[in-house]
Amino acid sequence: MFSIIHCGGMTSRSGPCGFPLLVSVVSATCFLAGHHFRHLTGSVTQFEAPSLLTPVQSEGQGDTEIIGPGGAGMMPAAQSRVPPPNPVHSFPDAVAKLSAPATVVAAPPTVYSVHRSIAATTTAQTKPLITFYVEPARTRNALFLSGRFTRFAGPKYRFNMVVLNSRLARNVTAFRHEVCVVNPGFKVFVGHGELTLTSWPGNCVWSVTGDEAGDWGLKRNGKYYGLHGPNSVFPTNEAAPNGPIMLPSYAKPWFRQYYDARQVESFGSAVRFWPLGSRLEYPDIDPTTWTVASARSYTYSYIASITDPSRRRLLDVVMNDTVIPKSKAVIHVSDQWHANLGHSDYMGPAQYADTMLQSVFALCPKGHSIEQYRIYEAIEAGAIPVLEDRDGYLRMKLPPEYFKNSGLLFVDSWDDAPTAMQQLVTNTKGLDRRQQTVSQWYAVYMRSRMDEIELALESNKDPLAGSVCPQPAVQ
Repeated sequence: MFSIIHCGGMTSRSGPCGFPLLVSVVSATCFLAGHHFRHLTGSVTQFEAPSLLTPVQSEGQGDTEIIGPGGAGMMPAAQSRVPPPNPVHSFPDAVAKLSAPATVVAAPPTVYSVHRSIAATTTAQTKPLITFYVEPARTRNALFLSGRFTRFAGPKYRFNMVVLNSRLARNVTAFRHEVCVVNPGFKVFVGHGELTLTSWPGNCVWSVTGDEAGDWGLKRNGKYYGLHGPNSVFPTNEAAPNGPIMLPSYAKPWFRQYYDARQVESFGSAVRFWPLGSRLEYPDIDPTTWTVASARSYTYSYIASITDPSRRRLLDVVMNDTVIPKSKAVIHVSDQWHANLGHSDYMGPAQYADTMLQSVFALCPKGHSIEQYRIYEAIEAGAIPVLEDRDGYLRMKLPPEYFKNSGLLFVDSWDDAPTAMQQLVTNTKGLDRRQQTVSQWYAVYMRSRMDEIELALESNKDPLAGSVCPQPAVQ
C-alpha cells in the first residue's frame, strides 16, 4: 500500500507538493521537535533533552531518571523506548559496552554530571575529573550536551558537563572564579572562544564550534574571521596562505568541528577535529537491538530540507529512479529549512529514528556542509550513510579517517546511488558485514577523538603557561 507523503508545501502543476511523492506507508510528519534548556542559578544545571531519549539509570535507584522537555522526572525503566528487537545483530561486546546507558554521578552545584565510561562507575568518584564547559548552544553543541561523546571514553576519567551560561560568563571575574578557584583541574571549553583565550585558565583545551564554512582564524576576501586582524587580540600571519591567526603556544592544540582542508593547510597539527555527532533531540539507540541490514524494511531513506542544489538533484534522481521500488524507499523533504525545529514540515524525532532503524541506507546530500547530523544519526541507528564524492569535495570537507575502512558508501554522482545500493542489498551477508564495519569504525573513531582530548591535557608540560589564575606558591 502507498500513500502520498507531506513535503513542506511545494506547489506545481503535478500536485500540491510539486511531484507525487510515493512511499510505503510509514508515519511521516517531520524532523525535529522543539528543544530548549533551563538554567538554574545556584543549583544543579539541568539539560532538558527530549523524553524520547533512552532513560538513564541512576546509581542505586530502581527507577529511571528522565531529562525531558518538562525537566527532570522519574518513570519506571520498563517504559523506556527501545528499537524493534528482531532480528538482532550480535555486535562485539566492546561496541555494546561503548553504547551502554549512562550512569548519573553526584556532582557539585552548577554541574550536571554524566559518566558514560566503559568501566563500571562504582569507583567513578575516585577517578580524576575532566570538566567540559559548554556554551549553551543546543544545536551546534549537541555532541557534548547529550553526553554521547564522553560515552566513548576509556575508563581513566570521569566527566562533568557544565553549561557556561550567562551567570558563569557574565564577566571576567565570575569566569575566573569558576575556572581558577571552583575547578582548577582539567577543563575543556566548547565555544566562548574569546572569553577563554583572553582569560586563559590553564590546564585546558578549547574548541570552535558551529563554523560550517571553516573560516574561523582565517582571512578570506579581505575579511578576518576570529580574534585577529587590525587592532584585534592576536596578530595575523599575513604571509601565510589564508592569513591565519597567530595563537600563543599555550593555546595549542585547539579543536574545532567541521573539518576543512584550509584549516589543516594553515595550522597543521595544531588544529584537531571533533565530529558533529547526532542532534540533542535524537533518541539514544542501543546497537545490540538493531535489525540486521538484510532484514530491514526499506532499502533507503531520504529525509531532508532542500537547502542546497545537490539535495534537489538527489530528489530528482530518486523520484525518477526505476531500480529500487518506491515501496522500498522513504522520501520526506521540505522545500525550505525552518528555524523552528517543531515545524509541521519536519518529521518528529521518534518517527525519524524509527525510519532510520528500518533503513539499510540513509542518503546524506550536502547542505551548508557535507558534515551533517544525519550521517551520525544514521550510523547510530545501524543505517549506512551514502555520500556523493563529487569533484573531490568530500576530501576537502571530511577528515581522512572517513575514507579508511569506514564502510560508508561513496558514489561519484547521485545518479549512481540507486544501482550501487541495489547491488549491495543483493548480497545479504556482505551487507550485514558492511553494517557491522560502519558501527565498529564509528566506535573506534569516536574513542580516538576522546583519547586525543585526554592526551592533549596530559602531555602539556607547562599546563599553567599563560594562565590568569594565581600560580601555586613554590615550596
